[in-house]
Amino acid sequence: MMVNYLHPRSVVTLLVSIHGVLSTIPDCSIVSSSYSTVLTACDISDIRELHSSVFMDLGSPRLCSSGCVQAMNTLNFHAYDCSSAELNVELGFSDTKSALLNATIVQDTCNPPSATCFRKMRDLLRFEASATGNRCLQLLQTVSTELRENVASAILDGFCNSHCGANVSLYLELLMDAKCTDWRAVRTTKLRYDLTCHAVQGTRCAAVFTLDRFRDTLRAAINPPSGSSVSQIERNLSLFCSPCFHDHLRLLNQYDVADKQDLLITWERLCVKDSSLFCNPRYNDVVATTGDAGVNVRARAHCNVSAMRRCSARSQIRDVLALEPSADSTATQTEIASLQTEIETQCLEQPGVLTSRGEPQLCADVMEPLLRLSTACAADDTNCERFTEMETACATVGENSTCPWGCQRRYGPERDRFGCCYRAVHGQLQSLQRTDLLENFSRTLTIAAECNRPADAACTILDYTGGVGASLPVQVPVEFLKKNTTTIFEAVSRDVRRAVGQTSAGVYVTDYRFVTLTTSTVGVVLLGQSRDSALRIKEQLDRDVDNGAIVFLDTERLFHSTCHTSRGRPC
Repeated sequence: MMVNYLHPRSVVTLLVSIHGVLSTIPDCSIVSSSYSTVLTACDISDIRELHSSVFMDLGSPRLCSSGCVQAMNTLNFHAYDCSSAELNVELGFSDTKSALLNATIVQDTCNPPSATCFRKMRDLLRFEASATGNRCLQLLQTVSTELRENVASAILDGFCNSHCGANVSLYLELLMDAKCTDWRAVRTTKLRYDLTCHAVQGTRCAAVFTLDRFRDTLRAAINPPSGSSVSQIERNLSLFCSPCFHDHLRLLNQYDVADKQDLLITWERLCVKDSSLFCNPRYNDVVATTGDAGVNVRARAHCNVSAMRRCSARSQIRDVLALEPSADSTATQTEIASLQTEIETQCLEQPGVLTSRGEPQLCADVMEPLLRLSTACAADDTNCERFTEMETACATVGENSTCPWGCQRRYGPERDRFGCCYRAVHGQLQSLQRTDLLENFSRTLTIAAECNRPADAACTILDYTGGVGASLPVQVPVEFLKKNTTTIFEAVSRDVRRAVGQTSAGVYVTDYRFVTLTTSTVGVVLLGQSRDSALRIKEQLDRDVDNGAIVFLDTERLFHSTCHTSRGRPC
């Protein structure tokens, strides 16, 4: 099946609807015009002028003016989408990545929070400008172009495990001890060096994942070329979706001064997996191919266990989270409510009933004869044929009439076959305000009343007696979480829902536990239609934790924007 990423519920389309224009995603194609704005706003002829002297003063008024700062922010934001070669072309000279980084660091030193912060940052920049510091920076320049992972890893070890890494770490710790973390210069510098030396499971990630190396692959994953198949997109995703990718995402989220939150949310969504399946392309494909189908047809596609696992629920909760910041309008609130209803009810199962493939029987399958769009039954559809025979046998039954034996004989088995699904699906359609489909129930409701055989009680949606406990890792001190302000609670709630793929009704936080001075776990209880379904959710969650795929985007960004850690001490 050929798919296009930009389906009506894709995250990029949602960002357009929320923000009006697609300005929240970096775009290399507009770097040239952004650079012209910088030259005008900062009154320079070349960006390298902004790094023409060693950091000795508090920054010139020209460099630190709001217009120059805003222009540089915009340039940096969109340059993030450019490879080194592309940026050289857009700006018109070589080694533009280094020039832009150097200019940014100098400008970021505008308005230091204190004279102490100013002096300590000056010490770090003087070290970088020294002969020793220059040799260290040359190592980083070498590794940036090295494609052999083993060689790159050895170079990184040579930097991070030597006096280079030790000196940089010392200067950064002194800045953090002095509570300079909110200063843009510190955040930019810390991000640069953390991305250089961070490791996951003993692997130097800068040797495995760099944005330049996977830039084209990322672009193809976000906006696949026309005619791309799901399997082709999944192959692209498998190239970079790794623990190192998630750690890269985490570091950008914590320290990047540019507001790339929308981009990080898009990236995080790309690598969501359920079992071995990449969810994003599969969800997009189902939405694109079933958009005009009936509610039960869509549910059967979204809930196909072998093809989807829980991919639809995990994608839909991300749609909900993308919509929540703009939930002021009635239309958006309705869309959120609709998505939440689908997450909770579209994959309801008939308890104790399995299909011929040994998979749980979906209520969508059970109710298909009643909700089908066509009046004719498909070939070999015995359920549809039996339902049609029941309708014929009960044709004379109306309000305040009798229920003939022939009707009773046909209606009883159909009523039993629908079981708890009848009222469950009826309730779902009421929540979705699908009056067109609710009309399909009117005939059977009349028959049930006249034959004195009402439908069974609705299936359990969430089994509150069968909850399953789980723990999620978060790189935030437990003392911060235990402040439990409304802002913190909302951030944790968003991250937990994103990780689990459940609405707030289907997962709740129980506690926060100490792991180290800078890390914690969030205890949660997972709910499903049954304890077995909750256990299946936990099984996937445990896989994500083991693979380092859980990133608390909202909570960790909140912490790092309001707090700091230094030498293992919480703020």
